[in-house]
Amino acid sequence: MPVTDIARTIDETHESDVASAWRAALFCLVVFCVARVAVSLVAVAAVGAHPPDASAITGVSPPASFTMAARPGWHNALDGMQRWDEAWFAWIAADGYGNGEDVRAAFFPAFPAATAATAAVTGTSTPTAATVVSNVAYLCSLIVLFRLTAVELGDREARWSVAFFAAMPTSFFFLAPYSESLFLLATLLVFLWARSDQWSLSACAGVLAGLTRPMAVALTPAVWWIARTASRASRRARIAAVAAPVIGILCYLAWWGVARGDALAPVHAQTYWGRGTAFAPFTVVRGLTFAVLAVVRAVRPDLLVDGALTTCFLVSAVLAVRRIPSAYVAYMWSTLLIPLSFAWAPRPFLSVPRLACVLFPIAWVWVRVLRTRVRLTVAIAVAAVSQLALAAVFMNWGWLF
Repeated sequence: MPVTDIARTIDETHESDVASAWRAALFCLVVFCVARVAVSLVAVAAVGAHPPDASAITGVSPPASFTMAARPGWHNALDGMQRWDEAWFAWIAADGYGNGEDVRAAFFPAFPAATAATAAVTGTSTPTAATVVSNVAYLCSLIVLFRLTAVELGDREARWSVAFFAAMPTSFFFLAPYSESLFLLATLLVFLWARSDQWSLSACAGVLAGLTRPMAVALTPAVWWIARTASRASRRARIAAVAAPVIGILCYLAWWGVARGDALAPVHAQTYWGRGTAFAPFTVVRGLTFAVLAVVRAVRPDLLVDGALTTCFLVSAVLAVRRIPSAYVAYMWSTLLIPLSFAWAPRPFLSVPRLACVLFPIAWVWVRVLRTRVRLTVAIAVAAVSQLALAAVFMNWGWLF
């Protein structure tokens, strides 16, 4: 083949790749906008007058100025998601970690730091800056998810997976001023760069994940699974990527040790929420029992919703075996085992739906299980309606958090 023909082929391939990337980004932008508008409309229509839950205004909770009561109005289109843990993130972004004698240490620093930086650059309020950070991170996450899915499963699956993931019942947390969206972005970049043999970048993303949430430790076995079969990168780079999430966590603990004299302050702070170690299968049995009793006695809808959502996550993790690459199966089970192994006895599945909402491989599993356009469309519609209903509960200071 003449050199000019080779050059022309290379140029055409590059242009095709760029055009494909732009189409993928546009698709993700449309999905994001639909989700954002839908949640905002529900916020305007469904939010009523509700004071903060009593558990959110205790003596060690953020000051009242950081805790917003729910009240009706168009403002909810932008601030209707400022509930529950948002006050903690805003408090840390505005005031730091205080004198170290409170329980703010339980919240890792990456998201509050990004919020404080955004507020300083844009001149917006801290809650608004937190919403900007989470929403931008979510949009970027959908784009990275599309790319990663295309690498692992193909372009068709990528479109359906992005749509399915955005419609999942607890995906509204990514639009809230919470750290979930930043953690999701870091997690997806860890996998994408590891799969692309860009281990140094994967390590950087892993450190960011570790500085965002302690759940990042669940990434280590999954990255190890990918690294063990990689041959083009140095062993040192792969080890760094495997260890990076733990390194991020240790950096935060080390800061507390050096600056405040108590490296385990983030661990000690968890006692405020009453969590204790538990045997994961026992937690599952206890949580499902509570859910059944909630139906029988027609009380405590929070226990029923916790049970239903956790069951969906567990069933998805079972179905994932042999349907998606093993590294992602490992990530799903590791992520689920952490909150199930540190449970709160009166509500065993407390926060499991929120902590597990980052499990993007769930979308891959159901895209492969459902397969056809009709079944996927119906499933996405049902999931989206469920998401909006749960978002309305959350925005009215309901029990989903």
